Amino acid sequence: MGLFDFDKVLCPYCYNKYPRSKILWRCDSGKCKKSSELEEDTVYAEYHNIINAAQKRMPHIITNGKPKKGFVKCDKCGEDTNKQICPVCHSVLPATDENIIISVVGGPGSGKSYYVGTLLRQLIQYMSRFGCTIRMPQESRQLYEDRYERNFKEHTVLVKTMAPAENANIVGANLPVLCNITDNKKTRTFTFFDAAGENFDDESIMRYVAPYISHSTAIILLLDPIQIPAVLNTLLTEDPNFVYKEDKEKHSSYEDILMNTANVIHSHLKTKGQIDIPLAVGFSKWDLIENSPSLRPDGVITSPSPHFMNGAFSEDDCDNVSSEIEGLLAHWEYQNFVTLAKQQFKTVKFFGFSAIGSNIMSRTTAPNIVSKRVEDPFLWLLHKKHYID
Repeated sequence: MGLFDFDKVLCPYCYNKYPRSKILWRCDSGKCKKSSELEEDTVYAEYHNIINAAQKRMPHIITNGKPKKGFVKCDKCGEDTNKQICPVCHSVLPATDENIIISVVGGPGSGKSYYVGTLLRQLIQYMSRFGCTIRMPQESRQLYEDRYERNFKEHTVLVKTMAPAENANIVGANLPVLCNITDNKKTRTFTFFDAAGENFDDESIMRYVAPYISHSTAIILLLDPIQIPAVLNTLLTEDPNFVYKEDKEKHSSYEDILMNTANVIHSHLKTKGQIDIPLAVGFSKWDLIENSPSLRPDGVITSPSPHFMNGAFSEDDCDNVSSEIEGLLAHWEYQNFVTLAKQQFKTVKFFGFSAIGSNIMSRTTAPNIVSKRVEDPFLWLLHKKHYID
């Protein structure tokens, strides 16, 4: 099954859906790639925030191609090409059996960038244990290396994600990272879009991210446990020198971010009632909880994740972790958030993970990456969709 077997195509860059008959094609021949033959593509440049005039020039676009066995003939040079592009943003469409958007949402400081970067790092290293291969398209591989891998190797802090106030084209400013995961049956393209946390503070500006959230196969909502007063007070009592980088501006509560997300989905899809998109609620910086003598819980959540080790998803471990975190939230007087999440979404699980393994003490340097359970929410979502055993 390929791209042309679906009635509708979803672009993983601009998140527009359109009939497959609307797909355009870009010539990939050496003739049309000559610098003298390149043509200005203002549409692609706008969506990808390209300013350089030379970079705006790209090979010819075929608008009236008649595909045969996945190829069309270029009306300029006469060569065949199979490079399909989106008619809205002119991005290259992945040659895949299925496009899957994983929405990573959360307020400022919740660790979305570190989550996406370290999750991709774990998938690249260990996804083969599920009998799967993982590969990134060339552009996404470069994005991954520039945004995450280079910083991890050099122990530098990740650059803050662009907020909508700084650039209205939030998708172009923060292009998504795509990765193809292939099992013995299908290749699925997963899209990870790292939006600025400020997007989720205000429902009125969530229009920038509404399309990709609404078309999600699953949602991972990241929350910072330090924002829970009982947790922060305990950490400060245990260590008065504890570093807490609180933003000067007051940001939305857990409940507000959750409801902003739910409301924008209902508004964009014109639906009511419980949302039928699996929701993984992940508490980041869990190392702070486990390293605290007063907060450290008893139970399976303190153990290493078993999924990659066993090469199979453990439902028992997942259920136990979720129950333990629900109990902790009740103890920390955050039961209302748990109830609200279950009211808004049909399927909800709770997770705790550490993307880095320790608190970042500097504005410029970061410690070695020692991730713990960062893969759990994503693997649960793959299991829910029957993509892994």
